[in-house]
Amino acid sequence: MRITLAIVFCLISSIGFSQENEFSELTLKGNNVFIEAPDEASVTHATNALEFWGYWTIVKDKTKANFILKFTYKNQAFGDKKGYATFLSIDNKELKKTKTVNTGMSMDFNTKRAVITKLVSKRIQPMFETE
Repeated sequence: MRITLAIVFCLISSIGFSQENEFSELTLKGNNVFIEAPDEASVTHATNALEFWGYWTIVKDKTKANFILKFTYKNQAFGDKKGYATFLSIDNKELKKTKTVNTGMSMDFNTKRAVITKLVSKRIQPMFETE
């Protein structure tokens, strides 16, 4: 019984480790990212924010990407938005999801741009900063 539990624990641990390892390899600095978002304006805002950061190369052809970065948001009261970003493999397997951000207290009147910019600067960039 103990051996079975130990084997199950090792298998579960190795699955989590391999998924984290896959995430790290796919999202290396300089790798290609394909952006998915609810509409073209959101893709443009995400492209601008990510290009300003300069960590990855944005590609318009999904087949040339190392991974997909999907931005999701929804409307809140008074025109605010809240959203999150999901890192996906090319075969749409979820690798990691950011915590949610909202546009409350934002000085940007364009709430689509505000939520995407905040996701990049407050949730995505810190995941890859090493210093």
